[in-house]
Amino acid sequence: MAMFFIFYFMINNSTYGQLSTKELPVSFEYKNLNSNVTTKTLPSLDMAIINQEDLEDEKNGVPPRFGYAHKVNYSMDSSGEWSTLANGDRIWRLCISIPEALSINLLYDKFWLPEGGKFFIYSYDKKHSLGAFTSYNNKGTKDSIEGFATGL
Repeated sequence: MAMFFIFYFMINNSTYGQLSTKELPVSFEYKNLNSNVTTKTLPSLDMAIINQEDLEDEKNGVPPRFGYAHKVNYSMDSSGEWSTLANGDRIWRLCISIPEALSINLLYDKFWLPEGGKFFIYSYDKKHSLGAFTSYNNKGTKDSIEGFATGL
């Protein structure tokens, strides 16, 4: 049974892993982009309460928590900002901040990139980046869009 689970996990992980082009974000090339990007700041984490909950979970045999979920409703239509480049290409940017968080992991209930589109995630200081994610990462169909998750 354990071997089946490990084998299934390896197949599932390789099938639905985060495939990226491992390139730098396109926006890094444009110094003239407005540096005042819209920032969405989520509530700070109350680590005293979270640690207490985790201790209770441990006592009750609940597996360790990976993270703390903040539910939001951000989209390219309702949040962030669009910039149009001289060649007509457009770049959408949104900054997400969670004070006291050690890392941020993003989960999308709907994720669809058009052919030729690129999606990047990077730290404010630009030292860490993920992507590009492309239409190859789309799951489902255009009429039945599925979710996506990014790494830390």
